[in-house]
Amino acid sequence: MMPQVGFVLIYQVANEIYPTEARTTGCALCLAGGRVAAMLGPLIYELTVEMTGTWLSFFLLVAAGCVLNLYLIDFIPETAGALLSDHHDEADDKSVPVPLHGDKVMD
Repeated sequence: MMPQVGFVLIYQVANEIYPTEARTTGCALCLAGGRVAAMLGPLIYELTVEMTGTWLSFFLLVAAGCVLNLYLIDFIPETAGALLSDHHDEADDKSVPVPLHGDKVMD
């Protein structure tokens, strides 16, 4: 059950960090990357077992990837309590009012 929870969290974070213009493409790339990794995992396992003669090298490689991910988590921007921008320009310019719940912004 834990891998499924991890996938849900990854896709939620991907939805929050991309602006609306690129949100679908960014999430699709995350999904595609996961699918490609799932297809290449067994092939990489067999290749490392064939090259080294033991399964330990593959699991050390996976463990190194997990440790690397622990450090990369710090680079994900925090979006808790923040308004998600609809356009890339709004993320840079804080003076642009962001409408909430369909409210119209008066100039």
